[in-house]
Amino acid sequence: LPLGWETRVINKKVVYINHNLRTTYWRSPAYKMNVLREKMDTFEGLISNINFLSIRSFIPLKINVTRGHIVDSTGIFLLMNVDKLRSKKVHVIFEGEMGQDYGALLREYMYEASSEIYN
Repeated sequence: LPLGWETRVINKKVVYINHNLRTTYWRSPAYKMNVLREKMDTFEGLISNINFLSIRSFIPLKINVTRGHIVDSTGIFLLMNVDKLRSKKVHVIFEGEMGQDYGALLREYMYEASSEIYN
């Protein structure tokens, strides 16, 4: 028990007395410390995961594609970066074309890749 604590048995029940705060508890102070430590560990783990994922997600995954050979030009690249596809934003760049990728190029890429795969 920590300093200033006492254990007593009253009516066949164990009671923990904190003389520092002049209060009584039914549960051991060690139990409270373990619960607090578990909560702090969980919180620190969540914070580290959030920081790690947010740093990784800032760097986009850029895919360079030729129009006639979509599957050939990106197949190996996508297989090598499957784990990164979940946490990063994907930017598609068609070779020889200028365009901002606000989702339209990615949508067009997915449409053309699926039609090329299924045909």
